Amino acid sequence: MKKLILSFAALSAMSVASFAQTRLALYEEFTGENCYPCSQTNPKLDALISAPGNDSKVLMIKFLEPVPTPGMIYYQNKAQNDARANIDSLPFTPYGRMDGAQVHGLADGTNAGHPGFMTQADIDAAAAIPANFNISVSGAWNSTYDSLTATITVTCVTAYTGSNLRLRTALVEDINMPVPPAAASPLYGYTQE
Repeated sequence: MKKLILSFAALSAMSVASFAQTRLALYEEFTGENCYPCSQTNPKLDALISAPGNDSKVLMIKFLEPVPTPGMIYYQNKAQNDARANIDSLPFTPYGRMDGAQVHGLADGTNAGHPGFMTQADIDAAAAIPANFNISVSGAWNSTYDSLTATITVTCVTAYTGSNLRLRTALVEDINMPVPPAAASPLYGYTQE
């Protein structure tokens, strides 16, 4: 953990925009600190999500899972990680969902949800879906920076007839590790010079 950056994000599977709606899709990845396949998949996924222009199309949140064993970051947010994983009934890790739905995988339907199969086309398709809602967020830290108060306003801007709406908020912490713990494990042939 070389650098910690706190960023605030209000998340929804709907949109973040103004009237000329630009939709921001939500990609949730379930990964593990000690998961070797995750350590091999994440660099490509991270590069895709952070490619120029994608910051206005998709927001990614990673939830750490205890696969194959829990790590220290998992334990710091165990309740949140477990709660989110239980909602989606994870079939494996690494695993991902775009706006709450499975995307990508092989043509034969196997590996559905595996982040290694995520493409720019998946991001573009999710961002192209018209948004029914505007969401605006403002936040303010208290004087000791140990609490954040957020005000979230959701406005329906086009007719919406659905009934399965959810609004989730999250405070996202970016942690950058030069070598993921799983990749550094002697079990997987990594040696540090």
